[in-house]
Amino acid sequence: MKEKALDYNDNKNIELNFFDIIMCFSDAVDLISKKMSGHHIRVAYIAYRLALQYRLPKKRIINLVIAACVHDIGALTIEERDNIISPDYKSDEVHEKIGYSYLKSSKHFRSIALFVKHHHIAWDFGNGKYYKDKLLPIECHILCLADRIDAYIDKDTYILLQADNIISKVIENSGKLFMPDVVATFINISDKEDFWLYTVSHSIHEIVGKLVDSANILISLDEFEKLAKWFSNIIDFRSRFTSVHSRGVSASAEAIASKLELPAYEIKNIRIAGYIHDLGKLAVPNEILEKNDKLNFNEYAIIKSHTFHTYNVLRRLKDINNIVSYGSYHHEHIDGSGYPFHLKGKDLSQGARILAVADVFTAITEDRPYRKAMGKDSVIDVLNDMKNNKLLDSKIVNLTIKHFDEINKFRNKKQALAKKEYELFWQQASK
Repeated sequence: MKEKALDYNDNKNIELNFFDIIMCFSDAVDLISKKMSGHHIRVAYIAYRLALQYRLPKKRIINLVIAACVHDIGALTIEERDNIISPDYKSDEVHEKIGYSYLKSSKHFRSIALFVKHHHIAWDFGNGKYYKDKLLPIECHILCLADRIDAYIDKDTYILLQADNIISKVIENSGKLFMPDVVATFINISDKEDFWLYTVSHSIHEIVGKLVDSANILISLDEFEKLAKWFSNIIDFRSRFTSVHSRGVSASAEAIASKLELPAYEIKNIRIAGYIHDLGKLAVPNEILEKNDKLNFNEYAIIKSHTFHTYNVLRRLKDINNIVSYGSYHHEHIDGSGYPFHLKGKDLSQGARILAVADVFTAITEDRPYRKAMGKDSVIDVLNDMKNNKLLDSKIVNLTIKHFDEINKFRNKKQALAKKEYELFWQQASK
């Protein structure tokens, strides 16, 4: 897993595939429950085929596919996810409202937030055509049916052997759960074997990307930073104990990089890495994140998977593989005893070393379920101990200690802003 050395001094010219980023976010959300694996991308494909048959304009189809890729973003626990994927799921509108609040907070997703808010809307013999006297767009009803079609699929049974059964369930609920016009559209494509085979294909990410012509949807690195910052809230807001952690790591890493007098483009790279470094923690159950005692062997083994998941989910973003490696390697140690790749000092870039120190610095200065935040002297003792044991880079640790107060002040400022965002988010989501 040795890093490839890259020079990003022309950051202004970097353009990233927006749909690849959406795929990363979609895969990250699927991490919360094993039963949900691949759910979002399958729903995206089904929704695409329905929208295409329905003759929606291309722009609306692309927006619908993006909505499908993140439609369950508001379901924050394994229990919620397992419940949602059940064929008999009855919505309580909680995860839809939370997802809607997340998406409304980003300019990139505001236009699709309504689809997500109503993706479990029941047609109810025409009553579901409106919500509070407002006509709902057809995308809501297409997404509703696409979501349930995937829920009806038995992942242990060959797909073509269950197609007729799924069709029967859809027809049975036409008018009740599903809009009849959308059901009729589904019937028109359901007799094609390719529809079913593509839906469960292992190459479905590539298929969906090609269908929406994703290569033509590009964004700048600055726009990606905004998305990374936004997604860090989804990572952190699952627990009040981690609600501002990614923002703190990003701020600490940025402050350390500034003290090292790194170029502005590299400081930006390191700041972005801080936002996404714990993306893989979406695979860690809340009861582990919030446990008020020492983790047992099995729980710690699960924790140790999170950096691998961060790397694995983001590795398709090859144009910023340096940023991905900085964030993914934050639990690697200079002596090779870290996880998950056991990289040694010679294989760890300066960015990865900065993130490692920033993560420790931030984590031990925050309240956790099993302890209060450490004071300055204790934090310095921990950092020195890890430095002396060849776990953290000595130069970066020494610089962090030298500028402790300034770095800590900057971290506190950024985390205070993040805390306000956290509180405001939950106020709005609970309305």
